[in-house]
Amino acid sequence: MPDGGAVRTAHLKQQVGRPFYFITNIRQCADRCGEASVKEKIYTTVIAGKSFDLWISDEPGFISECVEHHIPIIEYAHAEENGSKEYPDDTYSSVSNSYLTPWAADSVEAVKNDPEYMEKVVHRFAGVPLKVAETAELTIRELCEGDAESVERIFSEGSASGWTDIWSGDKEDRRKALRDYCSLHYDLYGYGYYGVEVKEDGVLAGIIGFREYETDFAGNKSVGQVTKRDDYRVFVIKGADTEGTPLELGYIMAEKYRRKGYCVAAGLELIKRTPGDVYIVADINNIPGIKAAEKLSGQTGIFASDSSA
Repeated sequence: MPDGGAVRTAHLKQQVGRPFYFITNIRQCADRCGEASVKEKIYTTVIAGKSFDLWISDEPGFISECVEHHIPIIEYAHAEENGSKEYPDDTYSSVSNSYLTPWAADSVEAVKNDPEYMEKVVHRFAGVPLKVAETAELTIRELCEGDAESVERIFSEGSASGWTDIWSGDKEDRRKALRDYCSLHYDLYGYGYYGVEVKEDGVLAGIIGFREYETDFAGNKSVGQVTKRDDYRVFVIKGADTEGTPLELGYIMAEKYRRKGYCVAAGLELIKRTPGDVYIVADINNIPGIKAAEKLSGQTGIFASDSSA
């Protein structure tokens, strides 16, 4: 089970208005939908004192009822119907036949033997973020819809950084965007932007994380080099996996939590968990951002020189 109890507890109160916290009689759903070839409770977990059951079924009516009432459910997509041979590296991950839930499996036993996977499914239904990493002072965790106001504040205070707020909009639009981001993005890509939370006060102090690095800024990717142009600098931190997807690290901190070393500490924790190359693109006018990039690249063993490309 992922070690994310403190994070889940901190954000449970922000989610209690959602119906699934009050739906506890799963038997009522089962009785209404009739018999199914597979309909089994496979996992139970507790989040901040609240018990959640995870079910697996191939009965569309039962799956629909569970989704409607926010009860965690995995669709059992029969291997013989779904062509599981196309998924050799992940024997229980499959494609939903009903499209009622994003979670599907073609092996019940494989799922039951993977508690981390089942825990993640429950958390996605609950909209509760998982912990990614931590330091002595910080928790680095997924973002969720309960962070909407904090995210707006952080981007407002850091507008000079040049980083565009990808969850912009009115209050409800931002909450929905963050809810979708938590429930879909992290599992689809395996990386994303995360919240930096200060353990002492539980406040979201900043945002840090990855997107795919798509642009070759002048093609200078050699170790120990920083591409220097009129409006930006690009730092490269070489990873051990030369075939891995290159990622771009971005970061933004609330004004109150700058110049405390939080950004660099969180960045180093994420970088050391990333096997491929990491790039940092810093606007030439963003001096704090450039200094952080220099520390991040230097402290991981790659000296970002000031030579021109």
